[in-house]
Amino acid sequence: MNHPNLRCVLAGLILAVLAILPEAGRGWTPVIAISAPAIVAGLSVMSGRLFQLARLVVVVLVALFALLRIADYGAGRAYGRAFDPLVDMGLLPAAWQLARGTLGLMPAALILLGLLVGLVALLGLLFWALGGARHPGAGPRRFWLTATLVLAAALGLARTTGLGLPIGAPAVERVAAHISQARQTYARLEAFEAQLARDPLADLDAGTRFSALAGQDVMIWFVESYGRATLYDARYGPTVRKRLAAVGADLAEQQMAARSGWLISPTYGGMSWLAHGALLSGLWTDNQKRYDAMIDSDRVSLNRLFRQAGWTTIAAVPAIMQDWPEAAYFGFDTIYDAHGLGYRGRRFNWVTMPDQFTLNRVRQVVGGLEQPAMVEVSLISSHAPWTPIPHLVDWNAIDDGHIFDAQALAGDSPQAVWSDRTRVRAQYLKSIDYVWTTLGDYMTRYGDDTIFVIVGDHQPAPVITGSRDDYRVPITIVTDRPALLERLDARYWQPGLVPADDLPARGMDTFRETFTRAMSD
Repeated sequence: MNHPNLRCVLAGLILAVLAILPEAGRGWTPVIAISAPAIVAGLSVMSGRLFQLARLVVVVLVALFALLRIADYGAGRAYGRAFDPLVDMGLLPAAWQLARGTLGLMPAALILLGLLVGLVALLGLLFWALGGARHPGAGPRRFWLTATLVLAAALGLARTTGLGLPIGAPAVERVAAHISQARQTYARLEAFEAQLARDPLADLDAGTRFSALAGQDVMIWFVESYGRATLYDARYGPTVRKRLAAVGADLAEQQMAARSGWLISPTYGGMSWLAHGALLSGLWTDNQKRYDAMIDSDRVSLNRLFRQAGWTTIAAVPAIMQDWPEAAYFGFDTIYDAHGLGYRGRRFNWVTMPDQFTLNRVRQVVGGLEQPAMVEVSLISSHAPWTPIPHLVDWNAIDDGHIFDAQALAGDSPQAVWSDRTRVRAQYLKSIDYVWTTLGDYMTRYGDDTIFVIVGDHQPAPVITGSRDDYRVPITIVTDRPALLERLDARYWQPGLVPADDLPARGMDTFRETFTRAMSD
């Protein structure tokens, strides 16, 4: 294999395969990568130090391209989109934490180590193989140059005549797409900065704000990975809609009414904080840069609007394990994170505590207040890895959470579940069923003088949905004062817990304004 010509062939094959690697969730595209023979042909006419430098540059560029493709694959699996270096670099630590929580520390570390070792080995092999281009001989040199020219001509012919020949420069095209993506992201960030200075609620009289909700507690429940597919995908919809029908019947017995609609989430499959930011700020926070700009802005959050109107504002965020400096923007009087909620039971892998415990703690806190509360709650039992799945216990027996210990030890490990996509999807369905069982039981028991806003943060990850192009999430409002629901725009809301699939959707960033105006006189 030390023959220069064979080494050149090997180098060309490595370059061609790397160029056509598929994205997550997409099949292989049969295409001949013109960039592979072009690189070998270019090196074959060089010599001396110039050759060595060019070979090193090629390997470095290929390494960067390979890392970009790995990042694309990971972002595709998690979020259903390509990796955006301009806004996603800061998410790498969060991605590691998610992988560790989902798969376990050792499996996640072994996967990462395997990727790094494999990449280094491949790059080393490529560097060695490219060395064959230094003295390939006159015949092979002519072959690579001719092959490049022929493929380039074929590519031009295909694009000018529309013949659809399987020839292209996928690596170049993908890099160009990322550059274009970065330019568009930068332009949108500039427009976003201008938007920060305009508040659509500036004309609303502060004295009338939320007057229709006087004396009521307001609960905003973000349901993890609860999206359109949950209700209408054939694998999940029948079971979930059956559960919602049962919950709806229980609510009706308690003289409670519901309206539901669709919001378009700014994120897909993960990065829940972007959805929280969009709903509460009224700004389209579809990437980390926009979210950070929101945090640094003077835009008054929905939480602060309630606070200014006389409500005590509370956050129950069981997924927060470390400092949360951006919480200062939202304007909470009190924050109950994973430690402050007082859970002493066993963790459910990544999920720190069952949703029932979180809601019970919220009930205890709100029950001790002298004024109405506006509470934002992150419900995380439907977060990956979806094992083990909790079940309801007696609310009066919850105490510090040790009652859930046996449940936390039940079921299969994440590694066992995630080895089979069918099992992953089955576990996801069970988690959503548990969440809605818990929410329904809570509302029928403790829903007096409370308006509930239940909203999905984003669609489940592509491993659950199998797609990546529908960002709709359900939003439901439940109250024991049905007259309040008549204030909602009937074009976007309908009775019940399940919005019709063809009901118009609005961006999640519209909720702050539309809800505030609807509930103000």
